[in-house]
Amino acid sequence: MGGIAIGPIFWALAALAAAAAAAYGLYFLRKPPSFARALVKTAFMGATAAALISAHAPFPLIVAIICSALGDFFLAFKAKWTLHLGILSFLLAQLVYVVMFGAIWFFSGDNAPLWPRYAAMIAIGLFLLGFLIWFWRTDEFRRAPISSTLAVATLIALGVSSPVLIVSGLMYFNGEADSRPPLIAFAPLAGLVLATIVLAGWRRKLGAVAMAAMTYAGAISAMAVAAMWLPWVGWLAMIGAVSFLASDLVLAAELFRLPADSPARRWPAPVVWCTYVAAQVLILTGVIVVALSRHGMKKLSVIIAAYTLAACGQSTAPSSPPSGPQYENAQPIIDRLPLIDACLAQAPDRHVVTIDPAARRTLRLSGEAGDVDCVVPDDNDDPENATVLPALNDPPTDAIQFVRAPGENPGGECYTAPEVRGADGELLGWVLDPEGC
Repeated sequence: MGGIAIGPIFWALAALAAAAAAAYGLYFLRKPPSFARALVKTAFMGATAAALISAHAPFPLIVAIICSALGDFFLAFKAKWTLHLGILSFLLAQLVYVVMFGAIWFFSGDNAPLWPRYAAMIAIGLFLLGFLIWFWRTDEFRRAPISSTLAVATLIALGVSSPVLIVSGLMYFNGEADSRPPLIAFAPLAGLVLATIVLAGWRRKLGAVAMAAMTYAGAISAMAVAAMWLPWVGWLAMIGAVSFLASDLVLAAELFRLPADSPARRWPAPVVWCTYVAAQVLILTGVIVVALSRHGMKKLSVIIAAYTLAACGQSTAPSSPPSGPQYENAQPIIDRLPLIDACLAQAPDRHVVTIDPAARRTLRLSGEAGDVDCVVPDDNDDPENATVLPALNDPPTDAIQFVRAPGENPGGECYTAPEVRGADGELLGWVLDPEGC
């Protein structure tokens, strides 16, 4: 199963997580706050994190689960200070999810069809808007509707833009001097932060905790939208992200809007817990399915870690510095790397790969033994199912001739072939000049 090391320890911890989730939902959910109740609630995500660690899951995924476990622990109590810490813990979890989903989307190339993604994003936006209209139907909001609306809007915008703010800040303070973004690039974010502070202070009578929850609402909405751009094979994670959003909005209604003596208070707690458990399980399952189906867990771990740690000026693996010209239009090559590697493994005596930008299922392999075509069947997108066949038609004039790294620059003494590098700087190969010397 790719790079996942699923063994007895994993299954034992997964069983413990399931037992804790069931015990909390069936017994402890209606009990008064206690340390034992908090431990059982935390054991669901805590044991899940331990299971993922034993399975060598991607580091960001483990971080998100650990943050969720901390959030479960703090929200198991009723004190105000634990509520603040619980919101903060889950805010961090959502930010990690956003970055992780963004990394998977950026490297996957699996986007079509687009219209269901746009439709889902619009539906999430309308759902959130409807909830906010109901949530802020308070007397204090009605006294100053314009300033209150501006305050809530800036808090949500701050939550949505938090991943950009954090990653950009890390890039500036920890990155190399020549790769740091200019200070002027932070002006819009700085303006948003300042406007949020001013408006939130001005409308503080709306409730400090409720307003802080709006920043979290923006972050989890960003997470749900980002999940809509996962590869379609990860559709379970898309459903999980929406379930997570629904769970937290119901929790917000319970904490801030429902009166203490309201009969409706019977149903939020079980709804919140069931949708939350389903959300985390679906997100985990979806991400792991994406990992196994696209690149294998080990490669996805490197991709996500590179995307995340790039902001800190770090690298997940040493890579050689650029030693020659860089090929600019490298995306068609990068998109086909899994297929290229699978085809070269079947024809190791051929090292030149000819890529037709308009054909995503066929490659031409060339070498001293002659030319062959490597083709993926129409009914299966998995590169591992590629088949080597006799070469048929000549490639088009705009075809790209690519040589996979490692090795020496194939231009030899005639010329320096342009390099193709990944987003993390890793040397992927070179593009040949069809005219040669």
